[in-house]
Amino acid sequence: MRMISDVLMYLDRVYAREYHLPLIYDLGLNVFRDSLIKYNNNEIGLKVIEIIIQYINKSRHGEIIDKFIIKAVIYMFESLTETITPETNVNSTTVYGENYYMRYFEPKLLASSHSYFQDKVLDLLSYHSGTIYIQSVLQLIKDEEARIQLYLPDHTSPRLIDLMDTDLITTNLESIMKLENDGLKSWISDDNYTIMSSLFKLISRVDSNHEMLKRQLRNIITQNGEEMNEKTKLELESKSTEEEMVPVPTNEETSKKSNIPKKKQTRENVTQYAIKWIQNFLQMKAKYDLIIKNSFENDAGLVREIESSFAIFLNSNNRIAEYISLYIDDGIKKSFKTLSQEDVEKILDQSIIVFRFLKDKDVFEKYSKNHMARRLLQQKSMSNDIEMNMITKLKQEIGSSFTSKFEGMFKDIKISQELSSEFKNTISLVDKSIKEVNGGRKLDLDASIITTTFWPMPLNKSLDIVQYPKELQILKDKFDGFYKSKHNGRNLTWSPNFGTVDIRMHYNKKSYEVNMSTYAAIIILSCFGDDCEKQEYTFDEIFEITQIPKPDLVRHLQSISVASRSRLLKKTPMSKEINPNDVFTINEQFKSPQTKIKVLTVSSGSKLEDDSQRSETMEQINKSRIIETEAAIVRTMKARRELKHQELVNEVIKQLISRFKPQPSFIKHRIEELIEKEYLKRNDDDLNVYTYLA
Repeated sequence: MRMISDVLMYLDRVYAREYHLPLIYDLGLNVFRDSLIKYNNNEIGLKVIEIIIQYINKSRHGEIIDKFIIKAVIYMFESLTETITPETNVNSTTVYGENYYMRYFEPKLLASSHSYFQDKVLDLLSYHSGTIYIQSVLQLIKDEEARIQLYLPDHTSPRLIDLMDTDLITTNLESIMKLENDGLKSWISDDNYTIMSSLFKLISRVDSNHEMLKRQLRNIITQNGEEMNEKTKLELESKSTEEEMVPVPTNEETSKKSNIPKKKQTRENVTQYAIKWIQNFLQMKAKYDLIIKNSFENDAGLVREIESSFAIFLNSNNRIAEYISLYIDDGIKKSFKTLSQEDVEKILDQSIIVFRFLKDKDVFEKYSKNHMARRLLQQKSMSNDIEMNMITKLKQEIGSSFTSKFEGMFKDIKISQELSSEFKNTISLVDKSIKEVNGGRKLDLDASIITTTFWPMPLNKSLDIVQYPKELQILKDKFDGFYKSKHNGRNLTWSPNFGTVDIRMHYNKKSYEVNMSTYAAIIILSCFGDDCEKQEYTFDEIFEITQIPKPDLVRHLQSISVASRSRLLKKTPMSKEINPNDVFTINEQFKSPQTKIKVLTVSSGSKLEDDSQRSETMEQINKSRIIETEAAIVRTMKARRELKHQELVNEVIKQLISRFKPQPSFIKHRIEELIEKEYLKRNDDDLNVYTYLA
């Protein structure tokens, strides 16, 4: 046709153009189309289409074909266009319609491709393997895109790719991810970053927001959380298979029996569960961090979804704030004995990771203050720098208002150390009576002066009735006088339940330095000292002498008469329980390979609260929340003077969200209380509007 067109070039330029007739080349193509390709109801054209599609399918199945034939035929089909010559105006330009490729070939190609993709999906699904499916689909897409690039027109490419992505990815990929033995959950478990990276690429083709991947990750994280709970329990159960031998009462019948084995099912196990739970949570979080980095290209949407799922899972545990505080407490205490400063720093950083997910940060504050107070008073930290480091991390995370009381506690301890040092210098220079009370031996006192503003310990006047032995009483009186001389008008309330005492004791001509609680020291010095009237006392007699509250007296007697490593006293009859008529004497048979002994008080460490303790703690927190919420309401209304109900609720939530998220119903109730107290009133014209009353 090109040759004929060249010969008749003058006809095209002069006559055809003047009379708006088709060019010779176009007219020839139309004759070819109508007389050959579309002849006899498009018989030959459809046969050619069938052959070309067969060639393409052979290529899809790996057979070698002549790609140039396909390309040439497709070019021919694109050249064959429908022509429409206007009847109304002979001078009008000829209008060209849809070409043969678009009208006949492309629909057949897409229909055939759809059937091919469907058959391929059925074949791949029969393997019940997500890995095989992902790898095969990736290769199939790569090959198909190469074919498209090689011989298909540009306008067909997006249609065929959309069809391929719909059939291979959109329709089936979510069910592939759900496969139990070779799906997303197993890939996460096995850290199969390669296949998850391929999965991410496939999903990115059809959904830039990765919604189907988000749904599956959300479900899997929930399942992983449930499995983590079970794993933590099993790990602790395997450790608690050790059995503790408990002495039985010394009557004739039971003495014939061996010691009774009893599993260690105490609050210590529950505390270890809390610590182990945090450790397992951090491992789980680290696993997903690596998946995000190595497989999901640090996609911001997936990062938010995973963190949101972790937050939901973590906050579904209503004791998580206590768990985090116990984890920090355990790490800082271990630093005192076994951990390096680098290890402790790692624990603190990990704690902040978990803390970020925590919703009720005010609950954490409550527990953390209690645990920190015990550490500071009992000197359980490696150094104050570690404690300050943790406070700094919290301040950077949530602000100085959250850490102000922690810093106040530290300030009290620092001032106390300076006061104690000054007190020691004072009594060593001017007062010899203290040594005389203790037979010429030196007595020292380190007092921690704490203020109720910062510390979680309530002022307990009932402890004033505790009777101190003369060795401790004289130090107490001297320090009282010293403190009042420096701070006129201030009074001290002593809390012996938080202190410790170092006593040198002699057993079988061997000397031991024993560190024990102040209560234990009061018992030893008041009832079993060198100048005591007798060396044998019942529980009731010890109570009458010391006036230590009975629950505390029981715990401390258990610590020094039942615990095998610190059995300074002998209890008759020997049992774990302390009864009113039990008799206590000095244990003359006591011996220890160490000369320095620390008496561990029963249940005195940082342990997970039981139900009654937790109920009391939550009651205190709820009272605090009422005060904070009402303060936020008044603060907001004072600044804005008038607000609609929903605007006020939103503003209060915004102010309190860094500590806890109050429910709208809770805020509404506090608003009603403030209306009753005449801080606010409802607008006369609109009851949904509040007005601040100055």
